[in-house]
Amino acid sequence: MKYFYLIFISLFFFSKSSAQNHWQFLVSSGAISPRFFIDTPLGYQIEGKVYYKFSDSLQLSISSGFNRWKEEISPGGNKFQTIPLLAGLKYSFPFGLFAPYFSGELGIHFIIHEYTIETYEMSERFEGVVKLVSSNPETASITKFVYRLSIGSSLTVHRNLDVDLRISYNGISYSFIYVYLPTRQISSGRLYFYSFSVGINYKL
Repeated sequence: MKYFYLIFISLFFFSKSSAQNHWQFLVSSGAISPRFFIDTPLGYQIEGKVYYKFSDSLQLSISSGFNRWKEEISPGGNKFQTIPLLAGLKYSFPFGLFAPYFSGELGIHFIIHEYTIETYEMSERFEGVVKLVSSNPETASITKFVYRLSIGSSLTVHRNLDVDLRISYNGISYSFIYVYLPTRQISSGRLYFYSFSVGINYKL
C-alpha cells in the first residue's frame, strides 16, 4: 500500500495542468460476467464515482456501488452480492471530443456469498451411480481486499457532460469452495469478474 501512496504523490507534483482543478461525478451501470461471457449468466452493476481533477490527464477517484452475479460452476451455483469501496487513479489521453484512459483502483468489497452444500452417496441399485441425499443453502458474509484495472473512453456531449464507456477486470482475494464432483470438493481459486459499463460524467 505504501508504494501506491508514493506513486500518487509523485504524479500529483509532476503532472502539468492546463485547466483549473475541479470535481466530477460519474453515475454508471452495466453488466458483469464472471468468465468474460463464457457459459455464464450475466450479472449487473451500478456505481457512483467522484473524481478530483489534478490536470487534464490525471484524476483521483473514490467510488462505491452494488454488484450482483452468479457463478454457474456447481449444481447449486454460487451467488454473490458485493458493495465495493475503492480509491484509485485515472490517466487520460484527451484529444478533441474523445479521451481514452486507463485506471487502477484498490479497496475492499463487502461480500454476501450464497451457495449450496450438497451431499451425495453411492446408489445401492446401480454400480458407479451416485444420488443426491441432501441440499442445504448457506450464506457467508465477508470483507475482502480487491483491485480493479480499467480501460475506457469518455465522449464530450456538452461543456460539462461526458458519456463514459469502460471495461474493467476486478480481482478479489477470496477463494471459495464449490462441489465439482459428488466425491470431492474443488477450490475455484481467487474470485474475479469482468464489468462492462456505461455512465454519465458531470463536471463542476
